[in-house]
Amino acid sequence: MPAFTKIIAICLLTLSACSSSPRKNPAKNQHKKVLAAHEYINTRLSGTGKIPREVFIVDSTAAVFTILDTTEIQKRHKASTDEEFYAGADDQVFYTSEARTFLKKQPVKIIELDPAYKYLEFKQANGVVHRIKLDTVAFISNLYFFNPQKQSHNVDMLDVEAEYKKYFGK
Repeated sequence: MPAFTKIIAICLLTLSACSSSPRKNPAKNQHKKVLAAHEYINTRLSGTGKIPREVFIVDSTAAVFTILDTTEIQKRHKASTDEEFYAGADDQVFYTSEARTFLKKQPVKIIELDPAYKYLEFKQANGVVHRIKLDTVAFISNLYFFNPQKQSHNVDMLDVEAEYKKYFGK
């Protein structure tokens, strides 16, 4: 019986030692960190829809497409009739698509500006800076051509090909 008692004592000591030691589960801790990061990002995004950005700077040759954020689009929708708004928006989508198709065939960098930006800034080689407040532009979607040697140009998307040749000389 003494051997049996020793075995029981050893088993009990082993079990009590295992249960009293702190459990370390790195995978569980890592999971908590990921959840905390995810929650932080969602909290930041839920307030404004996007993390706000102020100024997008262009300092090299490019074609820049802009589109207003959803808040500004909704304001413009409310300020007009449904028929006017949707007819204009449909035209904008069509001409923007046509412009994008044409520009993809040209040797110019295309920038699709995130609607979260509030300003678009063009920096010329001579140091002159042109800043555009994006919520004051005439259309929901706009296209600008830029060459650092010239002033930026707000493109008439009805004839992008002619505008491209006139601005870039190609």
